[in-house]
Amino acid sequence: ERLEEENDNETKAENDDDEVREYDFSKLPEEHCRYCGIHNPACLVRCNICKKWFCNHRGNTSGAHIVNHLVRAKHKDVSLHK
Repeated sequence: ERLEEENDNETKAENDDDEVREYDFSKLPEEHCRYCGIHNPACLVRCNICKKWFCNHRGNTSGAHIVNHLVRAKHKDVSLHK
């Protein structure tokens, strides 16, 4: 019964990916979104001008974090994570 509870909790955690998670920025890898801390390589884009990483998540902004950065910084060149 306890194993079933653990599996249910893991499934719930996997389904909660749409929630914004707060990260301790001091413990994150170099490749993380500068706005929200997401560090999943499949979600990241690097600005080739400033070499910072951003995700495609909106969070509390009006657009995706990478789009928000590009507009505000007037940068125009990005690369996907390898």
